[in-house]
This record gives sequence, structure tokens and C-alpha cells, in this order.
Amino acid sequence: AKNAQLEAYEAEILPDSSVRDWHNGRRARSLNMDQGDPCILASYGRPGGGKNTICRLMHKALGDDYSVMIDKQLIGPSNKNDSAEAPKSQRAKLKHKLHVWADEPDKVDQSLIDGWTGGDDIPAREMRKNSGLFRTQFMLVLTFNPDRVDPLKFQKVGGIVRRLYACKFENGYEYAAMCSNEQQEKKLKREWEEEGINCGIFPMYDEKQKKIMSLAPQYMARMIRMHQKRDWPEEPLVVSGWRDELWTEKAEPNPLESFINKSYQRCPCQPSDPDAADNLNLIDGNKKPCAHYIK
Repeated sequence: AKNAQLEAYEAEILPDSSVRDWHNGRRARSLNMDQGDPCILASYGRPGGGKNTICRLMHKALGDDYSVMIDKQLIGPSNKNDSAEAPKSQRAKLKHKLHVWADEPDKVDQSLIDGWTGGDDIPAREMRKNSGLFRTQFMLVLTFNPDRVDPLKFQKVGGIVRRLYACKFENGYEYAAMCSNEQQEKKLKREWEEEGINCGIFPMYDEKQKKIMSLAPQYMARMIRMHQKRDWPEEPLVVSGWRDELWTEKAEPNPLESFINKSYQRCPCQPSDPDAADNLNLIDGNKKPCAHYIK
């Protein structure tokens, strides 16, 4: 049976039911220990939209053995060197994990996380053990605010094209209303609704946070049901649009460009401006080309 409290909270952070169902299905897929499609889920949106709360809820449902929040530096360019001992020891915490998330990363090494989710062997060294290799089986979640979208854009190359998903949490709070309990929140919401103000989501005060975290068993039970039924809702069109916001289109390099730059120099007697009248006359055959060699 559906849990009313859990459904109400998810409807608050993801009002679109099709997006909500797809998002739940994508997270439920990570329960398979031998999953064949590890993925990257970029969860971004306005502050207070519920991005990290969902990650914390899933972390509590799975427990420390199967979920971990990693240091954002671990996926940065500085940790690309597989031979360094520090990254090796940090990567050991990824072993056997199903859910991994990083909050507000400054920059992401695309080739690194592409290898993590692409079946590459990851070098790691657990405490008091020799270095070894293991393969990932987790969903990597990146949570960040809209102002971090441009620095974190991905190039549309490699397997990341198939493994990157995006979910935009657009219903964050518009006002930094500090409510310390549920009664204050209800009162302020009622006042704003009477004035026609969009309430959005209120910041997570302790009481509200504890209530949501108490729903971890119900959240886990629903993920198990979805996984057992293989009930994977299709990706809505709006989700594809959110993913397109994360791509940075890179122009295809011209293979002749470097050769031309090295081999061709404009003769001094030729016009430097391609639109100059002298140049147009030369193209039209009204002026003879120079007799100098063009090297």
C-alpha cells in the first residue's frame, strides 16, 4: 500500500507525476547487486528543492553498507592518477555500494566517472590490505544548484551519453522562511496562500527532517516492490530536455586545419581582408594573381 506521507512529500518536490514515477524507478533499479547499467544521475535545481533530502532518505534506507556520500574532490581532476595512494584508499569506500552521491562538486572528471560507470576496473586499497581491483555497481548521484550547471557540463562523447540522466528539482523555496516547527510552517503557508504567493518548499527544520527520515522503511519497501516487478516507467520527454541542458556541444575538429596553418602563408601582396574589393576582383578574374610562391 502507498504511504500517504511519503507520497505527499514527493509530490511537493516533484509535482509532475510522470517525472516522479520515473525518478523512483531509476533509483529502484540500483538495488540489483549485479546491475548491468550503472548510471549517473544529475539532480539539480533551486536551493531547498529536496535533492539532498532524497539522497539522505535513500542512504538511510540502504544503510552505510550499501550507500555513501563521498568527498566531491574524489571525482575531481586531481584524483585522476590511479597510482596515487590517497585516491586508492578513498575509492575503497565505493566497494559493494549501490548508491553513491556527491554534493555540489566544483568540477567533475568526465573520463573518471565514465570509467566508473562503464565497467572499468577501479584500483583501491582497503585499510591494512593490499591494493586490488573491483568493479562498480552503483548509481552515482550528483546534486548541485543551477549556478553550477555550466562548470559541470559534460561532453557528448563515450558511454556517458547512454548513462547520464538528469532530474531537475524546480520547486525550491522562493523565500528563506525559517520555520522551526510544523505549526509555524502551516501558519505561514496559509498567510501566503491568502496573499497569492507561491510558497514553494520550506527549508528543512529538524522536525520535518526527522519525519521524512522516519519514512525510510516505507521508501525501501516501495523500491523493492518496483524492483521485483521490473516496473520501470519510461523517461518523460521533459527529462530528456533536462539532460540536454547538461551537454556542452564541441565542434568537430577540422583535420586539415593544422596542416593549412603550417603550410600556407598569405603573400604580402594579397589583400588581408577576404571581403576587400581587391580580393573580390581577384576572385572574379579582373586582377591577375601574384607570381610569388605561396608556401
